[in-house]
Amino acid sequence: TGKIVGVLSTYFRTTHRPSDRATHFADLCARQTAECIENATLYGELREIDRSRNEFLAVLAHELRNPLAPIRNSARALHLGTAHFRDRQSALEVIDRQISHMTRLIDDLLDIARITGNKLELRRERIELAAVVGAAAETSRGWIEANDQQLVVSVPPLPIYLDADLTRLAQVV
Repeated sequence: TGKIVGVLSTYFRTTHRPSDRATHFADLCARQTAECIENATLYGELREIDRSRNEFLAVLAHELRNPLAPIRNSARALHLGTAHFRDRQSALEVIDRQISHMTRLIDDLLDIARITGNKLELRRERIELAAVVGAAAETSRGWIEANDQQLVVSVPPLPIYLDADLTRLAQVV
């Protein structure tokens, strides 16, 4: 590629012009050395990619596991059959919300695969900005409640229309 990766020096006891055979041998040594240097560089990059992938998978596993505890607790409460109607309704809402959260996480994972494969499609349609903000707030609701926080959303009183993909835009928000 013309990129300099090192220098090969030769020394002789007496000044002379090297033979074609010696020049060819030095050229072979230089090429093999350059390939070794490039391979070592690529190996280092692959190790970094592997480390990043493992870190990503660990975070993903953690994120996918988080919704399971509330689902399990709610399912146990329902299974015991001692919960009152309100408690049963609350347990069902928790299960529904956490399953929606897990579905979104899995969809996000699939989106990553689509993005890296250049297969992500935008489904553009006429939507209201308030719908985008509402979808984004709903996506974060479980996390907000779990951290005992409050989100206040304020949108303009008149509708603002967009030509956009509701899901993707909500992800951005």
